[in-house]
Amino acid sequence: MVRAALGCLLTLFALPAAVDAQTAAALTVVTTGPRGEVASLDEANEIRIVFSEPMVALGRIPPNMTAPFVRMAPTIPGAFRWSGTTILIFTPDPKRPLPFATTYEVTVDASATAVSGRKLAKPVTFRFTTPTVKLLNTSWYRRGGTVNGSLVLLLRFNQPVNRANIAAALTAALEPHDWSAPVFTPAALARLEAADPGSLGRFSAKVEATRAVAQSSAPVPLRLTTEWDTKRFPAASDLAVLETTAAVAPESHLKLTLAATVRSPAGAATPGRRQELTVVAEPAFFVDGFWCTEACDGDARNPIRSRSEVRMSDFASALTAVDITSATGAGRLQKTTPKREPEEGDTGYGGTIEDAGYTAQLPDRRYAVTIAPGLKSVDGQTLGYTWIGVAENWHMRAFTSFGEGQGVWEKDGGAQLPFYARNMVDVTQWAVPVRPPELMPLLARLQDQNFHQSPSGAGIVRTVGGTPDRLQSHGLDVAKALQPGGTGLLWASVKEGKPIPRSRRFTDEEVQRTKSTVVQVTNLGITVKDSPQNTLVFVTRLDNGAPVADARVSIVRTDNSTFWTGNTGPDGTTIAPNTRLRDPESWWKFDFIVTAEKAGDIAYVGSDWNEGISPWEFGTGVNLNESVPLLRGTVFTDRGVYKLGEELHLKAVLRHNAPDGIRLLPANTPVFITVRDSQNRIVEERTVRVTAWSSAEWTMTLPKNGALGNYSLRAILESDRPKPKTPEQLAPGVTPSPEDDTYAGWEKSVHGSFLVAAYRRPDFRVDVTLSGAALAGDPLTGTVTARYLFGAPMGPRPASWKFARSPGY
Repeated sequence: MVRAALGCLLTLFALPAAVDAQTAAALTVVTTGPRGEVASLDEANEIRIVFSEPMVALGRIPPNMTAPFVRMAPTIPGAFRWSGTTILIFTPDPKRPLPFATTYEVTVDASATAVSGRKLAKPVTFRFTTPTVKLLNTSWYRRGGTVNGSLVLLLRFNQPVNRANIAAALTAALEPHDWSAPVFTPAALARLEAADPGSLGRFSAKVEATRAVAQSSAPVPLRLTTEWDTKRFPAASDLAVLETTAAVAPESHLKLTLAATVRSPAGAATPGRRQELTVVAEPAFFVDGFWCTEACDGDARNPIRSRSEVRMSDFASALTAVDITSATGAGRLQKTTPKREPEEGDTGYGGTIEDAGYTAQLPDRRYAVTIAPGLKSVDGQTLGYTWIGVAENWHMRAFTSFGEGQGVWEKDGGAQLPFYARNMVDVTQWAVPVRPPELMPLLARLQDQNFHQSPSGAGIVRTVGGTPDRLQSHGLDVAKALQPGGTGLLWASVKEGKPIPRSRRFTDEEVQRTKSTVVQVTNLGITVKDSPQNTLVFVTRLDNGAPVADARVSIVRTDNSTFWTGNTGPDGTTIAPNTRLRDPESWWKFDFIVTAEKAGDIAYVGSDWNEGISPWEFGTGVNLNESVPLLRGTVFTDRGVYKLGEELHLKAVLRHNAPDGIRLLPANTPVFITVRDSQNRIVEERTVRVTAWSSAEWTMTLPKNGALGNYSLRAILESDRPKPKTPEQLAPGVTPSPEDDTYAGWEKSVHGSFLVAAYRRPDFRVDVTLSGAALAGDPLTGTVTARYLFGAPMGPRPASWKFARSPGY
């Protein structure tokens, strides 16, 4: 299924509320910021106070000013400025950045006076705090690389920290968590009790010890350290390194808690809430067992899973396997050369008995595998108990193989068409003749079914038999489907029946049990090289490679109509002219077949039958649109940047890139021009005509209230202009629009761009996020967030918004 998704574009404009200064009872402060603790120092780069009415006269705003009615504690060096007539902004001195963990109090005195003469009824005070100490992340490792080493904890913070303060504020304790113990199957448990009775006690003791660790909440002492792996973790002012001073067992979850009162060396402010993070230590070393224990496929990989990494050489040394299929006794397997030699880094979470050096497990067998208690994991843990597992293999999975699709069987190969089967009791087979007029409809139908459809009728049920677990060849007699000369087209099909006992099919999907192929039994070979301009067909003999003269060649379309017919010459070739047969955008699809017939012998080849001879195999691409003239050139403006309301001078220089070379467009050729703004809205559309020199010039005026940003230009021939979709092509309830179909291939259009900008400092920004599923018809949720650029959120404001959609490709 192909699903189309529409890309959506939200454009929103936040408009500050207008306050009628003539009716206000007194001057008020509408908004202040920042407030509370800011997330980063950048959010405190501007301190903003918004008044309810003009504080300075428009056009008389001083560039450098003071604001004696504003006090800050502690004092912050910097400068005031007015943004408009109501917004007062203080910018701290960039050469003296604000310190971390410091609370500032800003007071607007009642002496603040508006242009109207009104004053504040009372002082206004607000506070903000620069970032306090925050724990960002924690890394850890074991000293010495084994579980016997202490845990080294590397704590990364959002600012430089005093390590002693961190150590004083940090505590650690084990955190209880869920843990499940591995289990033995009944068959494995019985063998273990007989082989090593004491091992069960050691296993149970290890399980209880591990469960106690998983349920513990005991405190874990920490201390600062100056010795750690500085190659992996270079020393830094925002890094504090501690280590555990008591043993931390595998399977531990270590919860780190940073007190709410942790201090920063930069200031006195504290986070006010504790911060927590959990470090998960390595898992306890146990063997979970075989991936499959009963009715396992004899041709599938069946690893023994471990909860910790082990070196494969150690795994191989610790593992022994026996064949327990016979009730009379077990037969110990002999190790052969391992599949892979032990090498550095050759580790894994368990492996198969083949990884341990044994030959592949045979199907229809039962195996018992033992792992010695001395096996060690990469992190230094010892298994500590004998593990035994039992796996029962069935036969290999049953299947047939028939070369689904299209095939060639040389006439001299006889009338027995081969197919392959493994562990299959019976199959149903068909072989029916195909007349040439039926060939294309049959191919189209079978391709839709992925060649899993069989001919009508009951077919012939036959027993295939053979040696279990061996892939064997069987013949399908096609003699009755051929012509008297032993050639012809036929539709052959094999449907899988029952698998042998203790075997399952490779696939349980009913439709995939049927394998079909269209076979040409012939002595003719066809080679086709096609293009939109012409198609070369070369017909040869399969038995000796000789060219075939006077062969009747036809090109047949998917609607079963004959596009062209001709005969080969003495050299076995013929050329069909003007063969624009493929869709240029989907040139690899099945669009036609080429047939050749000589003296009753017939062969064919499909347009999707390339046998690996594709353009990219030779380092080249393919673009069938290049067989027609392509539009090339440039469209540009007299300069790169404009203001809204300005006049633009535009020019287009265009050419046709044709198969026979570059050429001018005929004089007066109409060219359709589209100008779109940064929101993809059409600003202007017009048709211009090129001169005898294949160029055009025109002017346009930008809208005074348009959008800012990059505008796009597109030039396309009037004859190639995309057409709006009809109501029948649109979803129910959608009105057709010129914007519904704006895409034109790059071969047919020429693009340019220019920038429209406003030369003023922005005061606020509006961000839009769109969430929801990406499938057409699913609901979408838009969230609008407005804030002043110094970081504080806006107060309640009326907002106008527009929703627009444009197709996405």
